[in-house]
Amino acid sequence: SKLMKSLPFRLVLGVAIGIIAGLIANESFMNLVVTLNYIFGQIISFCVPLIVIGFIAPSITKLGKNASRLLGVALILAYTSSLGAALFSMAAGYTLIPHMSIQSAVDGLRSLPEVVFKLDIPPIMGVMSALVFSVMIGLAATWTKAVTVTKLLDEFQKIVLEIVQKIVIPILPVYIAFTFCSLAYEGTITKQAPIFISPFFSPQNTQTFFLLRIPPLLILEASVLSPLLNAIGLSSFTHISLMALSRTPSAGGPIPEPS
Repeated sequence: SKLMKSLPFRLVLGVAIGIIAGLIANESFMNLVVTLNYIFGQIISFCVPLIVIGFIAPSITKLGKNASRLLGVALILAYTSSLGAALFSMAAGYTLIPHMSIQSAVDGLRSLPEVVFKLDIPPIMGVMSALVFSVMIGLAATWTKAVTVTKLLDEFQKIVLEIVQKIVIPILPVYIAFTFCSLAYEGTITKQAPIFISPFFSPQNTQTFFLLRIPPLLILEASVLSPLLNAIGLSSFTHISLMALSRTPSAGGPIPEPS
């Protein structure tokens, strides 16, 4: 059905299935889970630099003569937003957390089994190296009007898009499910999460909870959404580039947005 093809629905379903499985799993089952989770994590980490290069570099070549100016504005906005989110998160933590009665440790957490089989797949370069490489190649191709390199980047973009659609997106819900299965098995979700949430609803923290609700969207973005994006290897700048590129016409017509 159309709902089952929706990536957000599959991610939420993966979270639910992972939590349920983690609560009833035994050690033998978790040996398989942590092993597959490690391998899938390696595959996703390997694909991240390719995604950065494949989406950002061709997008820069499509900016034309104004590439330098537009890219400079985009980078300033992206890193200003990231710095602002980090500072706001730090300020919120120093301001609110000391006034909450949150326990620093929880007893009774289980340890995950060791990975049975390690398949190391190191990425070809780091994410920041891929970002800088993409910017330099894209700008240089625009400045020199390198038609061959531009076509090569367009072809590489299509290849990376197929990798994302055929490999990354299918295994991402499974990876999320295995991750939450591990958290549920350890007891992080059933024992640590209630301890973290309970201070927001205790009578002594009513005033603090009210202050927390004043800028809920900003706190959500700074403290929750950014770490989640980083957890799957996508920064806000990369995510914005992916969305922009999916609406950018290429030589072969519009690029379909991943479902």
